[in-house]
Amino acid sequence: MAADVTLDGVTRGYRRVLYVAAALGAVVLVVTVLLGHYLVGVTLCVGIGLGFINARLTVSAAARFSRAKTRAKRPIVFSSLQRLGAITAVALLVAYSFRPDGLAVLAGLALFHILLLGNTSSALLGELRRTKQ
Repeated sequence: MAADVTLDGVTRGYRRVLYVAAALGAVVLVVTVLLGHYLVGVTLCVGIGLGFINARLTVSAAARFSRAKTRAKRPIVFSSLQRLGAITAVALLVAYSFRPDGLAVLAGLALFHILLLGNTSSALLGELRRTKQ
C-alpha cells in the first residue's frame, strides 16, 4: 500500500516549511533584539539556515541515488554521515564560539526539522488516506 503513494503530496509543502521557518526566525530575531539578546536570535536563524542546507542536500542526495544504476547502501550511508557530520560540526562550532547564546543554533536546527517532519508527516498521511479510498 505504501508503495502506491506518490511523493508529490509529500514534497508539495516543502516550500511552505521554508516560509514558515523563515517567518519564525524573523519573529524570534525581532523579539530577541527587543529583549536585548540579539545573538540568540541570530544564532537561531543560523540554525534554521543549517537545517535548510541539510534538507536541500538530503533531497539532492536522494535524487542522485535514485538515478544510480546500483542500489548499494554504502555510498548512501557515507554521504549521509558526511553531510550530518559537517552540519553538526558547523552547529557545534557556532554554539561553542558564541556560548551561551550560541546554543540557540541547536534550537534552530531542531525547529526547522520539527517543522519539516510535521509537514511531511501530514502530507504523507493525507496521501495514504486518499489512496485507501
